[in-house]
Amino acid sequence: MDLPIDLDHLRAMLRAHDVRFALVFGSHATGTAGDRSDVDVAVWSDRPLDDWGLRGALADAVDLLDLRTAPEGLAGRVALEGRVVLDDDPSARIRWQADTRKRHLDEAFRRDRFRRDFVAAHG
Repeated sequence: MDLPIDLDHLRAMLRAHDVRFALVFGSHATGTAGDRSDVDVAVWSDRPLDDWGLRGALADAVDLLDLRTAPEGLAGRVALEGRVVLDDDPSARIRWQADTRKRHLDEAFRRDRFRRDFVAAHG
């Protein structure tokens, strides 16, 4: 994974804000990033993310997602596609990824059925 940011700086800033693990997701994780793509980074911390402080310390090209408050569908995508860039608590990350993947995949049938029913009813 080739990122347009300094990973050592990113990791240092995440650690300074008590982030336990972080995953790059989106186009940089899937290999579809273009020249103008930002770097999507999902983070886990035991406390609410100091959004302003952390964002100010990172490049404008980094877009942060707090996994504690992320919508279920987006968290599921991160759990399935994300690439680990910081792993200071591997057991917490593995537990979060396993639980989130399971919930996401368990709900996939319901989401697909809802979409089909909605399209059938509303054309």
